[in-house]
Amino acid sequence: MATILLVDFDPQHGPRLSAALLSRGHSVPMVNGSQVSSAAVEKYRIDLIVVNLTHEGSDPSSDLSKFCHLRKATGLPVPILCFSGFYRGPSFELRVENLGARLVYAE
Repeated sequence: MATILLVDFDPQHGPRLSAALLSRGHSVPMVNGSQVSSAAVEKYRIDLIVVNLTHEGSDPSSDLSKFCHLRKATGLPVPILCFSGFYRGPSFELRVENLGARLVYAE
């Protein structure tokens, strides 16, 4: 199964999402944004990065621009899925997508 890196998840939601993914056979390391690096991608053999952008005032440009340049050992980019618990508007969505990630909204 896949190795899915969870980034910037709060203590309430991170363990629940991790448990759901683990129950489906995935490996799920959890880190904060500053811990994501090429070395981490290689160490954990990351297949997908999931980033929590729900925090008030979180600006995707700083960490996401770094994440979007990460590559797997094969040279392929690591897909990045971002989510937010509240609607941020079209300009926010466009900034995230321009950085190379995808944004979804969760309740």
